[in-house]
Amino acid sequence: MLTILRTDSYPVQYAQPPSVTISYNSLDVLVQSQRLVYDLPSFLSALGGSLGLYLGMSCLGTLYAFVNVASVASKSLHGKRKAAGRQKVETA
Repeated sequence: MLTILRTDSYPVQYAQPPSVTISYNSLDVLVQSQRLVYDLPSFLSALGGSLGLYLGMSCLGTLYAFVNVASVASKSLHGKRKAAGRQKVETA
């Protein structure tokens, strides 16, 4: 337990900071140890599962973006072909 004792008061006329004394009730030290939660096969399987999930989402996102770009390009080209067809009919 940490105890903080103030040894003198703060006099207004001198403007000096108060002094502080710090003392401990005991000098006991707490020692903690850690151990591994995962062994190697469990860690590798958890890592592989997470990577598979993120890679799958990434591949699906890329596929979705490709389909959207292809759809927009197809609509754009289809519109230009209709306009070119109309011009050929009008000039003939």
